[in-house]
Amino acid sequence: MISKYELRPVSTTSADIEVLEYGHVESQTDAYGIVRLPDGEEGNVLLHQVEASEDAFLADFTHRGRIRPPLDFVGNRLVMTIPRMGFDPESGLMVPAPWVITSDRELFPLSPKELTERGIYSRIPFEDVLVDPRYSGEAVKGFLDGSWKGDLLETFHIVRETLKSHIDLRDHRQYDFLTAWVVGTYMFEGFHSYPYVHFNGPKAVGKTTALETLAQICFNGELTPDISPAAHVRLVQSNSGTLCVDESEKFQRRSLAGERAILLSAYKKGGKVLRSVNRGGRWRHKHFEVYAPRAFASQAGFEDVMASRTVKILMSRTTRILIPIDQTEAQAVRDSCFLSALTYAPMIRDVYMQMGDPSGIVPFAGREYELFRPIFAIATATEDPSVVAAVTEFAIDFHKGQLADFSESSPEHAYLSFLSEAISDDGEYRGDVLLTQFNEYVSDHDIELPKSLTPKSQGELLAHLGLADRTKKKRTADRKARLYSFTREKIISVARAYHVNISK
Repeated sequence: MISKYELRPVSTTSADIEVLEYGHVESQTDAYGIVRLPDGEEGNVLLHQVEASEDAFLADFTHRGRIRPPLDFVGNRLVMTIPRMGFDPESGLMVPAPWVITSDRELFPLSPKELTERGIYSRIPFEDVLVDPRYSGEAVKGFLDGSWKGDLLETFHIVRETLKSHIDLRDHRQYDFLTAWVVGTYMFEGFHSYPYVHFNGPKAVGKTTALETLAQICFNGELTPDISPAAHVRLVQSNSGTLCVDESEKFQRRSLAGERAILLSAYKKGGKVLRSVNRGGRWRHKHFEVYAPRAFASQAGFEDVMASRTVKILMSRTTRILIPIDQTEAQAVRDSCFLSALTYAPMIRDVYMQMGDPSGIVPFAGREYELFRPIFAIATATEDPSVVAAVTEFAIDFHKGQLADFSESSPEHAYLSFLSEAISDDGEYRGDVLLTQFNEYVSDHDIELPKSLTPKSQGELLAHLGLADRTKKKRTADRKARLYSFTREKIISVARAYHVNISK
């Protein structure tokens, strides 16, 4: 059957350098034996550490691992910073000091010397590391002496029942997803990326209560209804915590582009932002690591770029009476997650690494699969088929919903749908005719686009899709319109990549 939109083509060597380490930042000795400190951030940290260190020591760190002490992996070993009370001679008080606990039941103070002896060093200054008492002494002691260990499936059930008690969700499978997400915050550094969670709905549906619950039970959870970009980046680098951001509509405003810029890169391991810091009266550039779990709550939805990094959970009003979580319950949940992370994180990371290919797991790939991949790994590690099925079904349905949302408002999807109907023969086509026919297609199919296409934006869209080369423009003989060269094969290939249903 010939489409009413169908168109016809128009006829026509340097010296060797020895890498050394003083404290935990690299210095270099050149061929003349002169020690040279690195410029910028690392050199400043080095000088600060030398001044603060009682015993200077020199070690070869060429092949040593760098960690973010609050939470990280050394090889396949999980390391986590916890507080232990110690005597501070300056204040004369007992104060919490940072100690490192590992998944192989080792405990040692966070210091340059202790890390150096273990072949690792910190990517951030030690004094920047924040520690709060989140776990009971019994849980820490029990893990270290071997009398306590985590039970992942039991932890999964504990977290899920806690979520059910304090958050009302439409779909029972959302509890399974959110449970795996909470558990994953205790080992997120073992994954290449970690999805944001977005509680979305009108007023008085429990969005803030949901964030309050997550802040209490997630790894180093912080409820931050109002936080500046500077505080945001410093907090994440200092405690690798789970940020729970209420009233996140503000990230849509142009005046708050700084926060938005952070969030666009912070879902992925290695994400950093550049900030200026004052050190000794001099302003210098410094990179801050921003990768960490985040949960948001808002009435408005996110625009496409943010939404592509987020798993949205729609919420509606309920007649259930939801009681805020209390400290005793929250402590028990955190202890269970803490023990399960130290017991199972290495195995879960192995499972995650083996799940690089989505084939046979879900019918989608790319960024969307990367976001769900940690959740699949945790669900698989529980060895409970019902958990795996619930999480997988939720992910597939979420993917279908994303495609539906995308097709309703995306210029790319709409234009490719139009081209798949309009272009059946290879050749050159007039831009003005394409635009007229596309506008008719949009009207006939009741498609709501963010804004109408113009001749210029049509060209930009085609270039973005890889269907036009803007450096090789060709115009009609009368110079009044642009000519675009299409092949049916190329259109079909691009359309399939955008999950467009192809017209026969």
